[in-house]
Amino acid sequence: MDYRLLGPLEASDGGTPVVFGGRKQRALLARLLLDANRTVAVDRLIDDLWGADVPDTAAKMVQIYVSQLRKALPAAAPLRTRAPGYVIEVERDGLDLERFHRLREEGRAALDTGDAATASDRLSDALALWRGPALAEFSEPFARTERAHLEELHLVCVEDRIDADLALGRHADLVGELEALIARYALRERLHGQLMLALYRSGRQADALDAYESVRRTMDEQLGIEPSHALKALHRQILMQDRNLDPRSPESPARQGGPLEQRIGFCTSVDGVKIAYARHGTGPTIVKTANWLTHLEHDWNSPIWRHWLEGLADGHTVIRYDERCCGLSDWDAERLDIEAWVSDLEAVVDAAGLERFALVGLSQGPPIAIAYAVRHPERVSHLVFCGGYARGRNKRPVSEPQRREDDVLLSLMKVGWGRDDRTFRQVFTSMFIPGATSEQMDWFDELQRISTSPENAERLEHAWYQVDVTDLLAQVTTPTLVAHARADRVVPFAEGRLLAAGIAGARFLPLDSGNHILLPDEPAWPTFLSELHAFLGSDAPQAGG
Repeated sequence: MDYRLLGPLEASDGGTPVVFGGRKQRALLARLLLDANRTVAVDRLIDDLWGADVPDTAAKMVQIYVSQLRKALPAAAPLRTRAPGYVIEVERDGLDLERFHRLREEGRAALDTGDAATASDRLSDALALWRGPALAEFSEPFARTERAHLEELHLVCVEDRIDADLALGRHADLVGELEALIARYALRERLHGQLMLALYRSGRQADALDAYESVRRTMDEQLGIEPSHALKALHRQILMQDRNLDPRSPESPARQGGPLEQRIGFCTSVDGVKIAYARHGTGPTIVKTANWLTHLEHDWNSPIWRHWLEGLADGHTVIRYDERCCGLSDWDAERLDIEAWVSDLEAVVDAAGLERFALVGLSQGPPIAIAYAVRHPERVSHLVFCGGYARGRNKRPVSEPQRREDDVLLSLMKVGWGRDDRTFRQVFTSMFIPGATSEQMDWFDELQRISTSPENAERLEHAWYQVDVTDLLAQVTTPTLVAHARADRVVPFAEGRLLAAGIAGARFLPLDSGNHILLPDEPAWPTFLSELHAFLGSDAPQAGG
């Protein structure tokens, strides 16, 4: 059996198309194929197919749809009952989405080793599998979130293939394609940088400089921010007519820091979950442990995270990754617990080829960093935490009204997260960044919408509620800096103090802020950044990163 999701849903048996029922049956098949060879619980299928408008007979309807699909599909396409739900078994390379992932990983690996010809071939083969927008025919809740996720993966693959073609000298051939992409993705700095390189290498220096001016104006008008340091560096090199500019060189701005230069790759955790990670900057390595709701591509241009990523990378290489069920990482992971999260970090560290590095953890990041540092003390040089904790909400002594408030927050996620109406999500925005501007709040709200599904948001938050690594604190031997905003509404100040008190020799840095995520224009940000760089043994950068 051969299934195709990357375009209109299709199935064929030995080349003969398979015809199956109505739209809801097709939606059910598409949902099961997204988790091919893995069991999908009935409750999850119901949420994904109906969202907040669940009919009373939903469980029975799922049974009927499964029965109808079994009749339509040949025996070679087993759709099995496996508690607590169903699994569709697909042979290797029997699903275009799986072929896409395999070819893309092969292309990325070739690109990283400098084999641009192989990279271009593999990535082109991966892109050729797309016959149109994925899941476009479906309006079910799962389709809206997965469609955005798959579209992002497709675009990153396009950008990787363009990198390979630039390295092969196909500059003039790429200009038209890049201009068309930028017309659709005007804020995608990586595309702008690739266009600048293609124009410059085609002998069109003035056009390359105009391309920079265009993106500079766009970012100023729409975001109120400047281009990244690396894009500015590329602009300077083109302005100076640097003939040694080579996008393949590790020293080139095309391979360093910023969205233009960040290198996104994928690795596989012990349970088969694919984790997306990115590298930018140069110097000693900082690994930022995953926290709730990230998106490697979206975060860079965000006025919420950009100053963090540039500030951390001032004098350092930064490795960061999307946690399972978020961003570019797999959204369908079954396990959500401290062991799984630590395994994901181990996979990222190994894939990045790191030996010794500092770990920086924000919000939910410290428990992962602590568990990793206790397990691998020889590999961690420093621990830096901000807004973190050692124990989740359900492990803290809280009053009954507080417990009810936590339950309400989980309910809000399930009911309102996936809606176009942002009212529900703004509850979380106002908690995380109460001091934000309206623009910053809009960006954070959008991050919530695109970074994960409503169900995953609820699952992740509930899983973090159960975390408790307080018994590991006394085992930490790594030098540690713990910073925490005094008026943090997401993680109480007392939890940061508890975290610092439990680690021998840890330094505690109170910050005068009410924001869980420090913002660029508040005094607490340069204070934290200066202390971080001093603690890591590097010169303090200029305020603002």
